[in-house]
Amino acid sequence: MASRATQLPVDAVREIAALVGDDDEDTALLREMKQDAIDHLAQQAWCRRITEIYWGDGIGGVVAVFLFVFEADAADGSLAAPAWCVVGDLPSLLLPCTGRQDTPVDVLERYCQEMERWVASVRAGEGGVGCVPVAAAPTLQHAEMLDGRIQLLREDIIPQLRLPR
Repeated sequence: MASRATQLPVDAVREIAALVGDDDEDTALLREMKQDAIDHLAQQAWCRRITEIYWGDGIGGVVAVFLFVFEADAADGSLAAPAWCVVGDLPSLLLPCTGRQDTPVDVLERYCQEMERWVASVRAGEGGVGCVPVAAAPTLQHAEMLDGRIQLLREDIIPQLRLPR
């Protein structure tokens, strides 16, 4: 996958070579998460080829945000490039990039909103219909587990990522 040296597609990302965590273990976990993100995008039927990947932010083993540029077939459910991928100890999700000023924190906030919609739908007995796809059965147990992870993201993780590092 080539990286564009001239201009990044979003201001708040870095070249994938800059993927370094707080220590060696964090870096290793983040690199595994990069592969998880690649795999998640590549398994979409409409994704023909990933051409670029950029590092957003994250905490190894918990959550990471990557930005992808890719070639896609025009199909129902396909995303336009570039698009974000959130991976970690939670359901993976692809989200559209909303512009150059989009940040990984913005993406995590949108992730939380989308997952909260799924949780509410499952709790209401609607089974997640009309919500983003979640790789878990739409049960109350899964909804409660996801709700706990969303709260962790909102209360602990997102505030950490807002701090200069």
